[in-house]
Amino acid sequence: MKIVVIESPFKPSDADVAKYEGRYSRAELLRQNLVYARMLLLNSLLQGETPVASHLLYTQVWSERDELREAGIKAGIEMHKRADLIALGVDLGISNGMRLAADHASLIGVAQTRRVIIDVSDGRDPREVLAATDLQTFPYLEELNAEEYRARRNGNKAGK
Repeated sequence: MKIVVIESPFKPSDADVAKYEGRYSRAELLRQNLVYARMLLLNSLLQGETPVASHLLYTQVWSERDELREAGIKAGIEMHKRADLIALGVDLGISNGMRLAADHASLIGVAQTRRVIIDVSDGRDPREVLAATDLQTFPYLEELNAEEYRARRNGNKAGK
């Protein structure tokens, strides 16, 4: 299986915040970026690839403090050396971090591709599609919680 590093926007840019002011908050733009990164991850898995999305992984344990963010970026770029392909998800544009990743991949000779996965053939902005998409924290955990809730409601013990 091909190892593919997924790159997509994480932190909403000031330009995006200004563009969508009054429509989407900074927090909502971040939520949409997370949904999009997960969609890219799933798309890669469905293509038979082994995707790595460091900005989904490392942000679970770091904040946006400069030293932690820098460590996460360095770790993500280290993955480029082991990757067969860098896939840039471009439906939302190319962020500064994605530009740096593409430049680094070029410098070390790793192949790159650009991926468009959101259907906007009806003329919608990709953000409209993402705004209407739920962000599950961990799908399996949510399934277990729902199962246990149903069991409690029915008077049964969960976890059988």
